[in-house]
Amino acid sequence: MGGVTGPCPSCQVLIQAPFSMTQPPLAAHHHQAPSPPPAALQPEHDYNRTPQPVAGNPNILRPEPRQRPSAGVDPSRAQTRVHSEPSGVTRTMAGAPGPPPQRRHRSRFLRLLVPLTFVCVALGVMYGVKTMLQMERGGKAKAENPAMAGGNGQQAEKPILPPDDNSFEALTGTTGQPGLPVANPPMPSIGDNPNELPDELQPVDGGIAALAILEKFLAMKTLDERLPHIETKRPEAELVSSVLNGPLPEALKVSVDVSETNAIEQVTDYYYHVVFAADDGGENPQTMLVRTRGTSPPKVVVDPFLDLFGGRFAAYAAEPSEDAATFQIIISAGAFCYDDVPGADKKFTLKILSRDDTKEIAKAYFGKRSKIGEMLEDETSGLAYGQAKPCTVFMRWNTEEDPERPFLEALDIKALDWNP
Repeated sequence: MGGVTGPCPSCQVLIQAPFSMTQPPLAAHHHQAPSPPPAALQPEHDYNRTPQPVAGNPNILRPEPRQRPSAGVDPSRAQTRVHSEPSGVTRTMAGAPGPPPQRRHRSRFLRLLVPLTFVCVALGVMYGVKTMLQMERGGKAKAENPAMAGGNGQQAEKPILPPDDNSFEALTGTTGQPGLPVANPPMPSIGDNPNELPDELQPVDGGIAALAILEKFLAMKTLDERLPHIETKRPEAELVSSVLNGPLPEALKVSVDVSETNAIEQVTDYYYHVVFAADDGGENPQTMLVRTRGTSPPKVVVDPFLDLFGGRFAAYAAEPSEDAATFQIIISAGAFCYDDVPGADKKFTLKILSRDDTKEIAKAYFGKRSKIGEMLEDETSGLAYGQAKPCTVFMRWNTEEDPERPFLEALDIKALDWNP
């Protein structure tokens, strides 16, 4: 019986099978052929190798053993597994080659777009504001100069008038032609010749005017001369018997002290240091006040002058009296009381002066819990320890605490100035 020689369909081994009419050739092979592996996983054929013959039968050749599909995979043909993240970025799994990560071009563009948008908006706002301001200025200029609002925005033609003696051309000696430099006209100076101006336009310095009226006041001889230049609340009958009705001692020196302004009442007070010649050949320092009210001429305030220089306060402080009185004097508060007065440990001292840095005329006392004591405790009151200040003080003689030791008691400070 003949046979058929050929490769096995499953393993490609050359076999020899007997020929049969009922059985297809090679059907009685010794095993069932497995399904072929995928073409992508089959190893490439090596044409340089020669099949080895089967032992015992040189006509049958044995091919090289195949590799398992998973062992000989070509890295170039292997599929790469990728993992997608919610952010849209594709990331290659570890151990498998893949394409390089994509750069975030979109985020860079957004970073540049935000500041560029802000700059553009800011420039647009600035341009809009500038345009509005220019339009507003142009409207104001046209409203102030109606000639500019003529036809088509052109200035109205100015009529040609003959120059007069006071015209710009007459003052400058030019024709006033456009495009030619013109010299500035000479302006009259007030300081050159002030006598040419009316009296109401004359420049006046308040301090100079006040000093001038004070010097005139000191040189006057009678009360009638002084009455138009003084400010007082005393009756004229009292002034007749005062030092104002007669010549004053020689003023050895007059100097400016301070000036105070009350804007609400439109009052300016000028304080002066005046040194009079004393009868014993010495000096008698005093403080005098000149006041200006609004646009009125300055006047000498004589009530403090009568209380201090005239001796009104000195006469009251010389002996006890049943009447209380108000004086415009200069005071300096002390925080202690070392004098022999009742309850000295509960009192403060008030020195009455005619001028700062001079010996006191007399001393008055007040309780630590009194109105004056509360003012000294208040830093905003304007009264401080050891500070000499012109004040209006209400006082009396205290004879109740110890009749054997009466003392001058300061009850209240009505004003921290000499305003009547």
